[in-house]
Amino acid sequence: MNYIQIKQLADFEELLNIDILITGDLTQQNREREYNTWCISFDQTFIKSIKLPDLDNLLDTLIQNRSQQVKNINNGPATFYLWYDEQSFNLCFDILSGDNLKMPFDCITNIKDTPHDILIRLLHDTQADTNYLSWENLTILNPEDPEFDDDDDKYDNSKYILDVYVITLPQSTLSNFLKNFIS
Repeated sequence: MNYIQIKQLADFEELLNIDILITGDLTQQNREREYNTWCISFDQTFIKSIKLPDLDNLLDTLIQNRSQQVKNINNGPATFYLWYDEQSFNLCFDILSGDNLKMPFDCITNIKDTPHDILIRLLHDTQADTNYLSWENLTILNPEDPEFDDDDDKYDNSKYILDVYVITLPQSTLSNFLKNFIS
């Protein structure tokens, strides 16, 4: 997994210039996941200046770039998927060989046709005046507290629902035309 912090729009260029690993071999998905998964965090000051159309444009550029990379590698199709990690306030994406893949999450996935709901949630959480990770919003448990070790045992990941935007690459010219026509 790879991490990047976006402090200005120019930082996004680094993501566009990174090579991807598409083997065309479903048995290599763990290797592809390690190489192709990105978690994007945003500088607190910078994210407050971002609007939904800005994120849409950045994501469209990223998907077009990844689509061209898949064409160039010629091991397609590949699946691009995007999600928002609300615990870390990161926007995450990955690309794996194949299509109609089982998502690698230990929870229920809600597949979205567009990334808008995911991007809106990211902006809402990261632009909020309340920082959920600030000291005022954290509960500190001490080892002698009765619930100190209980959290992991009580939480059932299989009931959590994660919104995931999924698209198969390379995108065809017709799908790009229809997407732009409908928008």
